[in-house]
Amino acid sequence: MLAELYLGNSTVLTAQNEITNALQSARRAEDALLTAPKGRSRDLVVTRVQRQLAHLLSHSGDYVDATAAAEATVRHAARVGDPWEAAWAVYTTGFVDWAAGRIDQAVDQFTKAEVGLRAYGSSVWRYTCLCLARARMERGEIADGDRLARQSATGAAEDHAHLALLRGETDVADRILARAPIGFPEDEQFRNNVRAIVRAEKGDPRGGVRMLDEAAKEFEARGMAHWALGAAVHAAYWRESLVRGGGASRAAGLVRDIGARGGEGFAYYLPEVASWLGRAAERDPAARELARKISAHADAALRRAKSDSAAPVGSSALDEATFYLRTVGLTWRELGILREMELLSREGKRLDRAALADRLNVSPNTLRVHLTRIRAKLDVGDKRGDEILLSAALTQRPVA
Repeated sequence: MLAELYLGNSTVLTAQNEITNALQSARRAEDALLTAPKGRSRDLVVTRVQRQLAHLLSHSGDYVDATAAAEATVRHAARVGDPWEAAWAVYTTGFVDWAAGRIDQAVDQFTKAEVGLRAYGSSVWRYTCLCLARARMERGEIADGDRLARQSATGAAEDHAHLALLRGETDVADRILARAPIGFPEDEQFRNNVRAIVRAEKGDPRGGVRMLDEAAKEFEARGMAHWALGAAVHAAYWRESLVRGGGASRAAGLVRDIGARGGEGFAYYLPEVASWLGRAAERDPAARELARKISAHADAALRRAKSDSAAPVGSSALDEATFYLRTVGLTWRELGILREMELLSREGKRLDRAALADRLNVSPNTLRVHLTRIRAKLDVGDKRGDEILLSAALTQRPVA
């Protein structure tokens, strides 16, 4: 019971991005379990505590201990014998691999977890799809990643803006962030981190570096060294464009720091930034081996993205409006219906309810119910045709 109380407190603190305090509570939960009687109930709580530790340690940049916690999660989940817990444990391993820059391993683990969680159709499955999308795009599989991100139908504004940056669509990333409603203050450093990259990409590297430095300080203050390190890497990249050598002088130290923490790569860094980081740090003997590994993976990702034969779906106007449309009450399912309507429009096909229901694999009556609800939320009268719903969704703007 005490362990579960500490775990609950840790979960609340994690939602507030107070990682240092959340980690302390998770450790107390771990200690409380030492005297708990053996059995399935204990194994279940141990599984959840170790899963929490794996995530928190990844955020704090302790990739070695995060890996150990993920391995413990898998072991105890196997003892519990619950397919849901087992699949979630695999996801946890993927998350730790991703944070540590082991992108290929992360893709493998997320892929296995997605298969295991798919039957449940839960928010964990949706987030697994998003993480798999991000990992695939970071290794240059733009089309597959783009498809998975849309399938997941989840994620915050900064997640989708980052995916747009990986697609090379800086303007789309900018519009996504501009349209996103203001969230909780403790979450804003994540958006500011991506806003800073967008700002630098759009021709203001000095302003971008300033914002990245501020984000790094905020991350550090909350015990989120992984994210602070990522902000510092991007800041160094853009400093180099301002003053020759201004960023390169920091590259070796950053790579040594990644290595000392047990990291191997460039999670959440843009591949072109990681490629630069590896080349800039390669001259340092202490950083050379890892620097070459980082640049090799990044260069491979850039080549793969350039030669990706399957064209990505391309940005959708609905993607940019998603966060506002969610605030007026549209569900992910309703957004998916609007997305299919948009695809029909792109294909030059007439909007026919029977065809739309067939594409969505629902009955015409179910589709009618969904469309009625969409009309109510967008304040569109019943006498206007279905075609007006898409334009209504795209033309409405959030209230300032």
